[in-house]
Formats: sequence, C-alpha cells, structure tokens
Amino acid sequence: MILAALLILGAACTKSEFTENSGKELSPAKEGVTVFSGTLEATKISMGGKVSGYYKALWEEGDELEVIKNSDGSSLGTATLTEGVGSTKGIFEMPGTIPDGTEVYLVYGSEGVETEQVQAAAGASSFQDYAYAVSPVVEVNGGVADGVTLAHQTAVIKVSVSAASSLQGATVSQLIVRSIGGVLSGTDKDYVRVDLTTPLTLSGTAQDIWAVAAPYDATGGEIYVALVITKDDETYTLPIGFSGKSIAANHVASFPLASISDNDCAPWYEPHDVRLMPGPGYGYGEANCYQIQYKEGTYANATLSPDNSIPASVTIDYRARGDFRKVVKPSDVTFEWVKKVGTSTTYNIQYSGYTQCNINSFSIGSPSNYSVTVTNTGAFAGAPILCMKKGGTVLWAWTLWNISADGTRFGSTDISGTDYKLANMDIGQNTTQFETWAANKKTDGKTPDVNYRTTFYYQWGRPAPIFWSSWPTNNFYDPTNFNVSLVEGQLSIEDNITYPGMLILNFAKEEGTGTPVTGIKKWSNEVDAELWGNPWPVGKAEDQTQVGQKTIYDPCPKGWRVPDPAVYNALSGSISWETTTPGAYYSSSSLSSSNNFFSPSGRYNDNIASNGRIATEGMPADGTGTRGWRWTNSGANTTGVQARAYQTNLGTQSENKTVTLNKATAIAVRCIVDADNR
Repeated sequence: MILAALLILGAACTKSEFTENSGKELSPAKEGVTVFSGTLEATKISMGGKVSGYYKALWEEGDELEVIKNSDGSSLGTATLTEGVGSTKGIFEMPGTIPDGTEVYLVYGSEGVETEQVQAAAGASSFQDYAYAVSPVVEVNGGVADGVTLAHQTAVIKVSVSAASSLQGATVSQLIVRSIGGVLSGTDKDYVRVDLTTPLTLSGTAQDIWAVAAPYDATGGEIYVALVITKDDETYTLPIGFSGKSIAANHVASFPLASISDNDCAPWYEPHDVRLMPGPGYGYGEANCYQIQYKEGTYANATLSPDNSIPASVTIDYRARGDFRKVVKPSDVTFEWVKKVGTSTTYNIQYSGYTQCNINSFSIGSPSNYSVTVTNTGAFAGAPILCMKKGGTVLWAWTLWNISADGTRFGSTDISGTDYKLANMDIGQNTTQFETWAANKKTDGKTPDVNYRTTFYYQWGRPAPIFWSSWPTNNFYDPTNFNVSLVEGQLSIEDNITYPGMLILNFAKEEGTGTPVTGIKKWSNEVDAELWGNPWPVGKAEDQTQVGQKTIYDPCPKGWRVPDPAVYNALSGSISWETTTPGAYYSSSSLSSSNNFFSPSGRYNDNIASNGRIATEGMPADGTGTRGWRWTNSGANTTGVQARAYQTNLGTQSENKTVTLNKATAIAVRCIVDADNR
C-alpha cells in the first residue's frame, strides 16, 4: 500500500540504468538513473553490477532527496528513503505538507563535482558521495508524486587496471583523471583525483577504480589517466593518454589499463625524477643549469685551452616532471633567450675583451622528442638564459653556464673533516684566469670588473638567476625606473618561474610613497624551507649531521647541488687571503687545495635605493669592493623570510662567516657535489 505522505520513484526498472561508453561514439543518455546513498559508510560498497550492458544504480539506507519548489527555487525540505534499499526503485517520505498542484523537482547530491575524492579500496566505489542528479519538474497532488525518475548530471569514470610483470606487486595510492582543455571538476579544474584509503596492489587481474566527473566531450582531444605508484621505495606518477574518448552525463566512461608498464607513460612526462619536489612540486628538464664551452677560440691574449669535460653542445630534455595536476604538456613550445623588458637586449654576464659576445653565437636546434639542443658556435664568454614558452607564457628556463676555453678547469675541492666536495667556481663564472681576463677590459677601462659581474646572482629558492644588469623588477613599486609592466599583486613561488632574470623585491611599496605594503603573501616570505633541499627545516633545531637533498628548483648543474650550511661552517676556521691582481684567493686549513677563489662578488640588496634603482653592496663600479656572499640551502627563521649565506670579506678576517640574509637578496651560488648524482 502506498501512503499519501510517500513519494514513489523509479516506476520503470528499464530506465534505472547507466550505459557504458567505451568508444568514440556517444550513445543517447538513458533516462531514470536513480541515485544512490550519501550517508551510511557501511552500505557504500559499489554500483550495481553490469547487466545486459547497463549498470544498476541502487538506493541505500539513509538516502535523501532535496525537494525544490520550481516557481522560486526555494527548498521545501528533505524527502527520506523509507523503502527500496538495494533496489533501483525507492519510496521516499515527503517533507511536511505540500499544497496540491505545487510543481517541484528533486535533487540528489550537490551541484558541481568535488575535485578531491576518496575510495575505500579497489572495486569499492564511493562515487555516490560525489554524484549530482535532478528529476524533471513534477506536480504534487495529495502529497504524492508518482513515477518520478532522476537523471545524472555527472558522469561516472571506471578505470580497470592490470599490470605487466614489471609492475606486479607495486601499489597504487591515487588516481588522477585529467583532460587537456576541459573542466572535470569544480568551476575550473581540468582533473579529478581519487585517493585510495587502502592502496591497490597491482596484479595481472583487472581491478576497478571509480570516479565522478563533470561531462566533457573529448572526441577531438586528450584525456590522461594517471596512477600514483609505489615500487621499491620510489613513488612516482604514471600518466597514460587516451584520445577520442568522451565523458558523458548519465554514462559510465570506461578506461581500460591492461598490462600496464612504465613504457605506457605519456611521452611528454618523465615519471622517474628523483629530485625532491617541494612547494608547487613540478618542473621541466633534468637540471636548471648546463655548462657549455666554445672550443675553437677564446678572448684576446688568452691561450686557447679547452676543458674536455665541458661540451660545446647540450641537449635539454624538457619533459614535465612532478605533480601531474599542474604541469602543462610542453607541445607547440618555442625557445628564446631572456631579454630585458621592452628591448632586444639579451640578459648576459659581462665578458672580457673587445669582441662582443653575440647571442647569435648560440644556436638553438629544432625541438624533437621533447628535447632541444643548444650549441655554442662562437661565444667565448657570457652566459644567457634560455626560456621555454607556450602561448606567450614562460613554462621554464635554463641557465647556460659558458666557461671560457682559456685554461680554466671546472672541478671540486675536498673539505677536510667532511664528505663534502666544493666547486672551485660560482655558477656562471666564466674564468679562473683573472689576470689575463682583467687585462682585456673594454675601452672604458672598468668593465668587466673581476670582483663582481662575472657570476650569476640568485634570490634564495629560485631556479633561474638574476644578472648583474637586471634592474627591471616585478613589484607593486612604480615601474617607471625599471621599464617593466606593473605586476598586479606579489609573485607566488609558482608565479616567479614565469619571470626568469627578473629581480622580485623584498617588499611591495605603495605606489609613489615607498611605504611597504603589509599582509601580502609572496614567494620570499612563504614558509617553504625545502625549496633548495634545506637540511634544517623551519622550527627544528640545527643539526649539522643532517644532509640536504637536491630539488627540482636547485640552480646547480646535474650532479651538483646547493651547499648545506655545514659546508661553509667548516670553512670558518683559520683563514688567510692571498691578494692577486685583481681579486683574492681564499685559503683555509679545511680545504685540501691551498687556493680556492672567492671573489668579492657583492650582492643586490632587498630594497630600493634612493636613486630609484636596486641597492647594491660590496661591489662598487670602480672595483674597490671587498665583500662577497654565497647562498646555502637553509632557511634561517620561523617566518621564512631569511636564509643562511656565507659571507667573505677581503679586508676583515672576522667577517668570513655564515650569516642570515633576506631571501630576496640576490647573491652568488657555489655548488657542492651531489652524492646521488641528481
């Protein structure tokens, strides 16, 4: 018997089904897909089994529907399931008294699709938590609306995965389904992610992972199904591409992943990058810096003597790495040198000799298989930044560290009492033959000054350098003096990647006043101590036995990384200086080599000088500077604003020590050997 206060749903059993769409053609959406539970965890096991090509959607205990008045969209309350658990049909008790003739429609779930979803285990779908279904408008009479059906506005995704022998026994903890160009969840997200409470153990038998997504017709595009896999203590992401697939409302879209192996990975993504992925957690390429050398000549009066360990050509593998939800497919990309804003001048380092270091002396090959080759065809010095753009936006940038073939040899020095090996040059340093180099200054008799302007300067945590001539900045400050467009808001860790070569100021200034703007979270004050592999995390006691890691944002070449503070602490013992013309050599009992050159490289300060340009310190233009600074990989305080650096002072022995600087300060970096060759 049907009571007057009850609502009957799903009168036609044949209409309470999901079709399965596994091909390129969309079949018509079936009406009457009844909805399923959103309350009792114990009853949420799976969708009904597939029968005659359709999936049954079953009511479960605790199911509820919201009753919406059609005329004004107001809620009339909740209808609660009273009969029909485990069936495609349900009887619901209507809320209160609804006047005869009232037009209503019934809603299950919340509009929109949640981006982050959870599934208890393989095969045990929880997609009923994330579905959204709506009925047609019906008229209530006598408190009853009979024969009402609900159609899903959301789509269901089923991923059936089995593994080849190479991956059997590995576990899967997450599923990511991502479209290229579509929206699958929220208001603008192109992916959904499902966390498995109990990881799936891969085997030769197919197991199912379910998800809910917004409808998306990708018959002309791409969809990627990515699994986060743990094998042999390594956790990595394996994305596999599908073309011509569609995710349709009221349908199950099936993605078969049969006998998968690492060979199935999307060709534009590298799954096995073992660098630490802090902060945004993604990047492009296997290193952010590449050494290069012109072998056929050098600058005036220098003796040609190439370093055989440095190549004349480098090939950059620019495949994406890290968080698959954030990376952009690097197809249809262009490569160009970073230039001063509004000019054709390429950022570079000052170089010696009267012959200009023309950027045309570097050739950029045609991209192929997500790699590009750069060849030094005649530049004996200078060091440009190569950026990769897509749609006008910089995705990433790489530093070309061009070392002169003048007898300079790049190598390392053992630090006694430690396992560290310290490089004998700063990143970007063109030469160690400074007397010959300085004898070939330009006609002004001043530049290049060997005491600085012969190395890159880095703001802490950033993968790309700041050149000595990088007056342009990204900041709230009136940009007139810097010839750049005003940036709306401060730059985050992710945003600063799109501005290689630019100095990001420490404080935002109220335009025209010079007064710092407060309360703005940005790259240099975000507490993310691991951007360069910090061995002493914020809030933990300093422990010199901790060893840092190489990160995706580390500026050093492959096989090298930013030093731990312990490296420079070991150099703060007995020291002496041997002055040369020009520059100074630093000697220490902790160094196995008697001479290791530390130039008074100076720094760019973290604020605006009175003349409207970036403040400098320790590196006046006449070459009389005495101080230099070099970063470590360690943050220095709980606010995240400062980091540790090593300071040298040619004139005052007591000032050769580890200090703290604001992360927005731009100083040199000297690398150490990475024991894991990352």
